[in-house]
Amino acid sequence: MLKNIEIENFGSYQNFNGLAKKNYFKKMNIIYGANYSGKTTLSRIFALLKNKNDPENYLNPIFKTVFENEIIDSSNFKENSKE
Repeated sequence: MLKNIEIENFGSYQNFNGLAKKNYFKKMNIIYGANYSGKTTLSRIFALLKNKNDPENYLNPIFKTVFENEIIDSSNFKENSKE
């Protein structure tokens, strides 16, 4: 299960350093917000983790996802074991 996420230079996120609230993510989550608030960027990061494709149209995107037993970031996402 996802525990935390940090994002830099990716879509509308320039310096998002994770979530302050402990155990914010659950088994199922609803992501909502105003236009241009970052919903699509989050879905693109999750798609990168699943499909293991390079991010398109972004200059030096950096992200780090923290799971219970694994940290996947922009340097190692192609080797991750998550489905």
